[in-house]
Amino acid sequence: MTAEEKKNSERLKEVSDLYLVYRSKVAKVLAGRGVGPQTAKRIMAKYHKTDDDLLRDILNAEREFIKNKKYWKV
Repeated sequence: MTAEEKKNSERLKEVSDLYLVYRSKVAKVLAGRGVGPQTAKRIMAKYHKTDDDLLRDILNAEREFIKNKKYWKV
């Protein structure tokens, strides 16, 4: 397995683990722009009384992604 394949395999495992625990809610979270498994774990660890609270956290994560993306090496 190449390094890229190994990285993709690990990411897929993280996503599948999240889906097994949180089901459809994690699908909403991962649909956010720039939201990966690590950010999804952080969002899902919080208590969300309503769907609006969940969507607000997703929006905040997207804002952080947009704000910080320019500092990443590509």
